[in-house]
Amino acid sequence: MIICYLTYINLLGKVPLVCGGKFGTGKCYTYNSAGNTWEAKGSITYKVGFAGYSFHKTLGLIMSGGQYRDTKNKDQYSDLLESTPDGLNFRKPIKLPYKTGYHCQVLLDDDTLMIMGNGNRAYVINLTTGEITHLPKMPGRAIHTGCGLAKKSSGERFVVVAGVDAYEQGTYIFDLRRNQWSKGAGNKSHHITMLLKSILYNLREEPSPQNRQQSRQRPV
Repeated sequence: MIICYLTYINLLGKVPLVCGGKFGTGKCYTYNSAGNTWEAKGSITYKVGFAGYSFHKTLGLIMSGGQYRDTKNKDQYSDLLESTPDGLNFRKPIKLPYKTGYHCQVLLDDDTLMIMGNGNRAYVINLTTGEITHLPKMPGRAIHTGCGLAKKSSGERFVVVAGVDAYEQGTYIFDLRRNQWSKGAGNKSHHITMLLKSILYNLREEPSPQNRQQSRQRPV
C-alpha cells in the first residue's frame, strides 16, 4: 500500500490518521502506539491520491478532489470534498464545481476553504453551507502545487502558491484584501522550498522611515 498526500494528525488525541493513497486504498487508518500497528477505520468515497488536504479543529481531515482509477483502470478525478475527525465518521460530501487533482487548498478561517490548481482556477467554499464563490483566475496554470497562508504584521493576508507549473516553476500570490493575483519570485527548485522562500521574499516588509533613519545613524 502506498500512502501519499492525505495525512492528518489529530491534535486533540495526538493520534495520527491517514486516509487514501496513490491508487491504493480508500481506507482510513489510525496508529496504535501501544501495539505499534495501524488500525483500519472507515473509507473515503474514492481510492484517491494527489488530493488537497487541510486540518480543521472540529471537522478534522478535509480532503478535496484527487486522482483515482476506475473499474476500467482509467485515470479519473474526484469532484468531492470530504471530512472526518477520526477516519470513521464522515460528513456528507460537498460537491466541487470541477473534478480536480494535483492541486492544493488553504483554510482561510473556520468556515472558508480556498482551493486552487490543476489549471488556473481558484475558488472558495463555505464549509457550513457548501456555497462556492469563484475567484479571479491565476496568472497561469498551476499543477503539483504547494500553498500556504501568509500574514504581514499589518494584518494583510496572502495565499502563496508555489511550484506553479511542471515546466515553468514559480509562485503566485493572492492578495485576499484586494482579491487579486500577482506573480512572485521563483526558480526551478522544489515547490516546498520555493513556498518558504517566496513567503520570505514577497511578503517582506519595507523598513519604516524612522527605522531607515536609525539605520543610517548606526556607527560602522
